[in-house]
Amino acid sequence: MKMNMKKFWLILLMSFTVVTHQNCGDSDGTDTGDPGLRLELEAYSEQTALINYLIPKAYADVSRVAMCVHQIRFFADNNSSTPGENAVIDIDYIEWNSSGTDLGKIDVQPGDYRRIDIMVRNDCDNGASITIQNDNGEFSGTQPMILRFIGETTVGNSGGTLSLSVESFIDFFDTVTSDNDLSAGVRSVSGTF
Repeated sequence: MKMNMKKFWLILLMSFTVVTHQNCGDSDGTDTGDPGLRLELEAYSEQTALINYLIPKAYADVSRVAMCVHQIRFFADNNSSTPGENAVIDIDYIEWNSSGTDLGKIDVQPGDYRRIDIMVRNDCDNGASITIQNDNGEFSGTQPMILRFIGETTVGNSGGTLSLSVESFIDFFDTVTSDNDLSAGVRSVSGTF
């Protein structure tokens, strides 16, 4: 009986040690203990529909998208002009990747959000807010622009990952034939999350 009690306490002590230390180590979080929210642009494809394989599209495929991110704003209400939370990030210049683009971890207050705006400005070395390249050429917008994403998400205290769908932007970028097309059209498109 005495031996069984020793085994019991030893197992209990080992279980406690494993449970209390399982989250130690490099968590890639912030200095305040808040793990942050990982934000990413979802993978996108130029050939998403079977019909595109059978009949070529009437517009140009996008081969490159780059943007100069100034700020990311989270809104609790889709129609609000006042953000619930601003996240200023250190990324600056971002090249989109068709297999997905990691925007890194950002600090966002826990809450319910229905809209995310990525504000781009011409603060990067190339002098453009956003640059795209499709079969028609390379086009840039130099004025500030907002890439808007609509959806519903709840950000908790434990971080997590939020994926932003950019397929509607890619579809729009396929149709661009001038710098003016790019600048004027971005306002009419929104992604989802």
